[in-house]
Amino acid sequence: MKSPRNIVLTGASGGLGRALAEALAGPERALLLFGRSAERLDEVRAVAEAKGATVTVAQTDLRDQEAVAEMITGFDAASPIDLFIANAGVKCGNVDGIEPASQLQRVVDVNLTAALFSLQCALPQMLARGRGQIALISSLAARSPQGALLSYSATKAALEAYATALRRKCRGRGVAVSIIRPGFIDTPMT
Repeated sequence: MKSPRNIVLTGASGGLGRALAEALAGPERALLLFGRSAERLDEVRAVAEAKGATVTVAQTDLRDQEAVAEMITGFDAASPIDLFIANAGVKCGNVDGIEPASQLQRVVDVNLTAALFSLQCALPQMLARGRGQIALISSLAARSPQGALLSYSATKAALEAYATALRRKCRGRGVAVSIIRPGFIDTPMT
């Protein structure tokens, strides 16, 4: 696959996502950057635009499926997606294995449900064009679950299972699926 020009990145306003957005920015690149913090998204936008990229920001909670679908389909219509990176992720703590219900639900909703929903907004068009790359950001915690990261570890393992199945489904159709499994990275999250 030649270098991607039109890129969707979730979780672009912090940590790994911000670093990816800045690294991927360049002339003749169109980026759709999702994040929750308007201030941090504006900072990332400024850096990416200074590198020559055309940037669209979506200050949206990824659990808002209607807004996510609208942003992705609109972006794809103007800039056919070459690379989709599902990067957004959250974690929560636990006491003796118990995670507060609202935090547990948020981890599952963001790390798994929103990742799958958002990439499914782009997948039909990518398959119709017969080209593209999907990258799902997992974690070493998927392979070596951590007691301090119960639901986080579980959602990342589920994301890997989905990616493996999707890769098999897309085989021979021009859309590649990658699992990226970083360890601990020096970010505000860790």
